[in-house]
Amino acid sequence: MPLHYGIILANDVTEPKRALEISELVAPYVDGIKIGITTILDTGLSMISETKKITGKLIIADFKIADIGFWNSEKKKWEGTNSKIVEKVIDAGADYVICHSIIGISSIQECIEIAHSKGAKILTLPYMTHKGAELFFNHPIDVNHVFKIFEKENVKIDVNKLNQCQTISDVLLFLGNTLNVDGFIGPTNNPSILERYRKFSNKEIFGPGIGRQSKAKLPIQEQLKIFYEICGKNSSAIIGSAIYDSETPQLSAKTFNGIRNDVIKSLRSD
Repeated sequence: MPLHYGIILANDVTEPKRALEISELVAPYVDGIKIGITTILDTGLSMISETKKITGKLIIADFKIADIGFWNSEKKKWEGTNSKIVEKVIDAGADYVICHSIIGISSIQECIEIAHSKGAKILTLPYMTHKGAELFFNHPIDVNHVFKIFEKENVKIDVNKLNQCQTISDVLLFLGNTLNVDGFIGPTNNPSILERYRKFSNKEIFGPGIGRQSKAKLPIQEQLKIFYEICGKNSSAIIGSAIYDSETPQLSAKTFNGIRNDVIKSLRSD
């Protein structure tokens, strides 16, 4: 079942003992924990297993996988780099794995099919939060070129929906929907892009960018309200340094939990 108005800790702490300690402290107040590559450098995938064990929470492996997808037609199985990574990460305890889809069709097909065969889910990145992300993600596209590639790869598409695509980001959303990814990572600091997400998909949206990456420097409550208003209940806000850099991460997580609950009440009463 998808999370509704979730709160996810982005645990980017690089010291293993402290990372596990923070995850355990905040677990009562968050719905899941996102773990990136920098957090597992010293421990390997056991960090995912240990975090899952001590928290019992949904785990998102943020590895931004972006390698080739290779279908072995003789063996009738995927044997690309992506499948090996996705399989190991899920076996370690990840419920979701974040993958890039900008590298093309077979790559994300491989990630999706391997994850789904193991009962896990794939999230992709049609846009990102950092400065300069618009250089490629917002680049205009040639719809005819996109159509020819899908046709060449024998992928059935909704042509009317494809014709609504204007940018690379739109095509990545369209690709995700077409190939049946489970959700998307969407920039909370860019509401106009989130609106494009909802134009193309009703799937789960997990939103980083709350806090220090906010362009408008709005209060946290307002940032969350805008995100949840646009994305609806099928969404989760990802919060990192505002929790793990706090002197009292447990209290900070509890505060965010309360703010989230207040925002939900205000949305339901509007």
